[in-house]
Amino acid sequence: MKYLNILLLVILTSFMFSCKENVIDYSHYTEEYSIDDFDSTYVLSEIGEGGKRTVYLNIHCTASREGVDLKGEWFLNFFKNDRKWDKPGYNEIIELDGTRFVSVPYNLDGYTTWDEVSYGVKGYNSVSINIAYVGGVDKYMKAKDTRTLAQKRVIDEIVEQVKCALPHVIVMGHRDHKGVKKACPSFPVQTEYGKLNVLLNETEEFDYYPDDYAVDSLQ
Repeated sequence: MKYLNILLLVILTSFMFSCKENVIDYSHYTEEYSIDDFDSTYVLSEIGEGGKRTVYLNIHCTASREGVDLKGEWFLNFFKNDRKWDKPGYNEIIELDGTRFVSVPYNLDGYTTWDEVSYGVKGYNSVSINIAYVGGVDKYMKAKDTRTLAQKRVIDEIVEQVKCALPHVIVMGHRDHKGVKKACPSFPVQTEYGKLNVLLNETEEFDYYPDDYAVDSLQ
C-alpha cells in the first residue's frame, strides 16, 4: 500500500507539472514591425541560433485605464507611429478578455534572437521575453492591479509555458529590475511567481551579468 501511494503521488505530480503543447496564433503579425538590420547596440552571443540565452520573462502592464478595451493592434500602431520605435514594447499583449495578441513572435528554444526582441526593459531586452496585460492604472492614471480573471488565467498560462520549456528563466515584474522607477505591472510579481525562480548565480552554466548587455530604448 505504501508503494502504491508513492506511485500515485509521482503520477499526480507528473500530471500537474507536465508541459502542455500550446499553439500560438501569429496570424495578425506583420513583417512591417520587424527590421532586417541589427541595431548597433545589439551584440550577438556566440552561442545559440544567432542570439543570447533567454534569461527573463518580464511581466508588464500597458498603463491604460481600467476597463478601456484596447486591442493589440492599437498598441502596434502606438509603438510604431507614436513612439517611432522599430520594435513593439512587448512580445505578447493580453487583452481584457484574455486574448493573446502576439506583437513580436518568439519561440522557446532558449535563445533570444534579434527578430524576437521587444523593447520592454532597457538593458535587458536582448535576453528577455516581454508580455503585458491591457490595463494597470485606474481612471486617474494611478497604478492599480486591474487584471481581469481572464488576464490572470492567461498570465498563469504563459508563465507555465515558459517555465516548462525553460526552467532557468527568471519571472520578473518590470519594476523588479534594477534602476526602474515605474510601478509596472502594478502587482507584486515576486509574490505570485517568485517561488518559481532559480538563482542564476547558483548555476555556473547560466552565469550572467545584466550590465554587460545595454540594449535600446526606454525604461
